[in-house]
Amino acid sequence: MFQVNPRHPEVAVHIAQQMVAEGADMLLTEPALHTVDTLVALKEKVSVPIVPFSVSGEYLRLTDLRENGERDVKGLMEAYTVLKRSGAHRIITYGAVEIAQVLRSF
Repeated sequence: MFQVNPRHPEVAVHIAQQMVAEGADMLLTEPALHTVDTLVALKEKVSVPIVPFSVSGEYLRLTDLRENGERDVKGLMEAYTVLKRSGAHRIITYGAVEIAQVLRSF
């Protein structure tokens, strides 16, 4: 696992390629939303799954607290759709249960 410095995505790609060469079987990037450009670059350069980790601050910023105490995950759904379209194989998130509930209702 390595944290991507948003100002230097090319360094992250280089480090990721080294990690894969050393035997990494997947890459975990964080924070998820600040790594979309790096995710696209990694998808083109490595053959292992890329898994963004959405940190707790992203979860809180992308969800609204409803009056009943539950969180509205509409913002998460939109953001994670972008991550999936950018090449994420999976996404690790604090909102996994809420998202699963929404997807089950389709």
